[in-house]
Amino acid sequence: MRTTPVLVFAAALLGLALVGSRAAVGQVRSGLPAPAFEFRPSAKGGPKSFAEFDGKVVILAFCGTADGSGQSAVPRLNALRERYRDRGLVILGISHEPPGGMIDMYRTRLGATYQFATASQSVAMLYGVAKLPAMVLIDVDGYVRSRSRGVPHAPLVEDALGDVAVVPELPKSGPFAGLRRMWDKRQHLRLHQQLESRLAREDLEPEAWNLLDEYHSALQKRIDSQRRRIKLCTDGPDYYRAEVQLQKIAANWRGFEVADEARDLLASFKSDPQIKREIRSGRALAKLTAKFDMGNPSEARKLMLALHGLAENKKHAGTHAAEQAKAWAGG
Repeated sequence: MRTTPVLVFAAALLGLALVGSRAAVGQVRSGLPAPAFEFRPSAKGGPKSFAEFDGKVVILAFCGTADGSGQSAVPRLNALRERYRDRGLVILGISHEPPGGMIDMYRTRLGATYQFATASQSVAMLYGVAKLPAMVLIDVDGYVRSRSRGVPHAPLVEDALGDVAVVPELPKSGPFAGLRRMWDKRQHLRLHQQLESRLAREDLEPEAWNLLDEYHSALQKRIDSQRRRIKLCTDGPDYYRAEVQLQKIAANWRGFEVADEARDLLASFKSDPQIKREIRSGRALAKLTAKFDMGNPSEARKLMLALHGLAENKKHAGTHAAEQAKAWAGG
């Protein structure tokens, strides 16, 4: 994983094998949490989680090998990567196809400069992709900011990048090397304690003080990002994903006020019968979509039937999960 915060373009090159015209139209709208998923960076690599990009800006660009519009996007994606790579731009191509053929098509023949990985076709369903190409911008807080059919315009990318916490590079050895490791490993409490201790010293050179202050400001920016996440979790409608987000904040920011704020909101969820019902239904939907392989037509048909069953089940009636299931099953 890179040591600088990055803008990740997940150029997800998925050939959709969803059932008939019922390709998932989804309910992943702006302002909702982005669904998590797993991918493999290569044929030999183990699975990685979308959570790896936590705190970063992500653009999922769904395209296909037979999709001319998706292929024509390669030069524009390359240009964006070149323009922003000094600020941490990464392009990750994701396909349900074996990585060899995809790399040959996009990198060798079309000159794509970004990386490739493999993911299940169910990712397209989770993001409500019905036509290719489709691109989803996910902000630093893990929420969908926009959806489009083409490469995002530079001003939109600039706006998203403005929320990313950036820290200066440090030598791999020397008195400050440990700070960078703490930042990269997201050891927030330990980093905070080290910064507070060092900034309190009176014998610091101005250059060293400025460097430490940059880290302190960047850490505060990450904390502010967690507060925005908590605020976005307050009013739903996807309380299941909100619960997952809050649990992560409570675990990853232990020792900070934001962790207490996340736990307080989780406690309020548990005391609200309707929210508890929304969470149970959301969890049921998440388990359902993870159970079937969308790359297998037989499995895909079973999933559509299962989604229809969840949407019609009285115990899920009126919930956000039931609405999602109904949309994904084609109404």
